[in-house]
Amino acid sequence: MNWLVFLLAAYLSLVLEAGLDGLLQVGATVPSLTLVLAVHVAWSAPRSGVPWAMLVLGFGQDMAHPLRVWSGEDLPLLGPWCLGYLAAGYVCLQLRPQLRRSSPLAFAMMTLAAGVFMHLVVVALITARGLPVPTGDPPEGWIVADELVARFLALVYTILLAAPLGVVWERTTPLWRFASAKHATARLHRMD
Repeated sequence: MNWLVFLLAAYLSLVLEAGLDGLLQVGATVPSLTLVLAVHVAWSAPRSGVPWAMLVLGFGQDMAHPLRVWSGEDLPLLGPWCLGYLAAGYVCLQLRPQLRRSSPLAFAMMTLAAGVFMHLVVVALITARGLPVPTGDPPEGWIVADELVARFLALVYTILLAAPLGVVWERTTPLWRFASAKHATARLHRMD
C-alpha cells in the first residue's frame, strides 16, 4: 500500500469532513467521509496494513472531535475513535471475502456494518469514562440514547454517500498500489 497516498487521502477526508460540515449538514446530521475512506482501505489493503490505517484514521478523528471533559475546556480524548476504527476495520476484514468488490451496494452495506461497530465502540468507551471505576466524568451533556440516535442518523446519511464515494475511491485504486490477494499468496509461496 502506498502510505503517502493513504496519508494524503486521510488528511483530505478529515479536512473535507470538518470544512464541509455546514454544507453537507442536514439538521444536526453530518456524514462521515472518513468512514467511507476507512471502508475503502479495509476492503482493498493487505490485511497487515488495515489495523495501522485504522489507527491513523481514528487518531485523526480523536483529534478532530475534542470533548468538553474538564472545567469547561475542550480536550482531545485519545482512544475512543482509534478503537472504534479498529473495530470497523476488523468487521470489514471479516466481511470482504463475502461481498462483491465491484458493487456499490455491497460497499454501502460494508459501510453500514463498519459504522455500526465503530459508533458502538466509541459511545461505549466515552460512556465508560464516566463510570465510577475510571476516575473521570462523562462529557458535559452526554446522554447515551441521544448519542446513539444522532450517530445512527449520521450513519444513514453516510451510507447514502458511500455508494457514489466508493466508486470514486475505487477509481483511484491504482494510485494506492494495494497488493492483491493473488500477489500476496504468491509471495507467501515463494517464501516457503
